[in-house]
Amino acid sequence: TGAVACNITAVGTYNVTVSNATGCTTACSRILTVNANPTAGAGPDQTLCQTPPSGPTAFTLAGTGSNGTFAWTQIGSTGTASASITTPTSLTSGVSVSGIGTVTLRLTTTSDASPSCGTATDNVVLTVNANPTANAGPDEAKCQTAPSGPTAFTLAGTGANGTFAWTQIGSTGTASASITTPTSLTSGVSVSGIGTVTLRLTT
Repeated sequence: TGAVACNITAVGTYNVTVSNATGCTTACSRILTVNANPTAGAGPDQTLCQTPPSGPTAFTLAGTGSNGTFAWTQIGSTGTASASITTPTSLTSGVSVSGIGTVTLRLTTTSDASPSCGTATDNVVLTVNANPTANAGPDEAKCQTAPSGPTAFTLAGTGANGTFAWTQIGSTGTASASITTPTSLTSGVSVSGIGTVTLRLTT
């Protein structure tokens, strides 16, 4: 009689037979079952530029998990972003994110053992960045500043979601541009000579 201690180190089912010092064994046995805990890995965070012109932006999840059933849910967001999860029970579901910002998704694995071993969770952040925009403004024409130039212009560019740079990419006649502040959307430009200069705004 008395308690018997068993040190079980691996998942599985065990038959326990008790013997005494003389080698006699009992006719009674017990089955001890150790169930594996659920696991959940939501995969690495992902970042994409918004699908032009205004989304939605498609992601593919890279979740891992075991020992249960799986479910993705959205638990947070920033900006205007919102997620639509194509197949919430698939570890590698597609996700369609509308808007700009981040969505936080949670992968939950729920134990399917009896008795249940609970749940495991992990989160992943999907980020949608706004695309850069650039508008160089209207074309401009002036008479040459007397007597022979240079002729001053002021640019009227607009842009967003990046850094800006003006460059000269073409000219006709004897015209040549000197851009005062190439990183300014409203830089001054001094044009020597007669003809046209073509400037490009890059964001």
